[in-house]
Order: sequence, then structure tokens, then C-alpha cells
Amino acid sequence: MEISERQLKLLMGAAESLITYLRLPSEEATQIIVNSIKQEMKIRGTDFGILEVSSKAERTAFTRVVVHRVKDYLSQNYRFKPESVNKAMDSFVAVLHRSWQLE
Repeated sequence: MEISERQLKLLMGAAESLITYLRLPSEEATQIIVNSIKQEMKIRGTDFGILEVSSKAERTAFTRVVVHRVKDYLSQNYRFKPESVNKAMDSFVAVLHRSWQLE
């Protein structure tokens, strides 16, 4: 799985959201996100290279599904307050939006 610098920054920003709001260890936060990304890529038959050149709308749709997968995983496997999970997901999306402003 080849990843661009921009995508790596997004992944790390998303992981930081889980670390900050949910106090997950860095490795665990990253693994949850990577697994969610891999699942969605497999379903769509895509890879990071294709995502990198996709339209903003396609990347948004992909990211929303990944955020939903992460949120579902956290809800099913941990006992976090729903408000904490929502804050973490809002932060994840904010990282994404900031990255688009740099394009």
C-alpha cells in the first residue's frame, strides 16, 4: 500500500484525533484507521494512487465511509462516551477540510 505525503499527514491527523479525544495509544489509533481504509479500498477496488487523483467529491465520499467505519468500530469494541467519539470524528473531518484548503 503506497501512500503519498499528503495522505500520510491525513492519516496521522486522524490518528491524533483518536489519541487526543479517546486516549487511544498511537499504534492502536493508527491501526483502527488503516484497517478501515483497507476495508473500503477493497470494496471499491481502489488504491491510494487512484484516490490521490480523484475528485474532491470522490475523496469526500471515501473519507465519510472510512470515518463511519472507524466510528462503528469504536462503538462496537470500546465503551467511550458517544460525545467523545463524535468529537474525535469531528476533529478527523476538520483535519481533512484543512488539507483541502492547501490544494
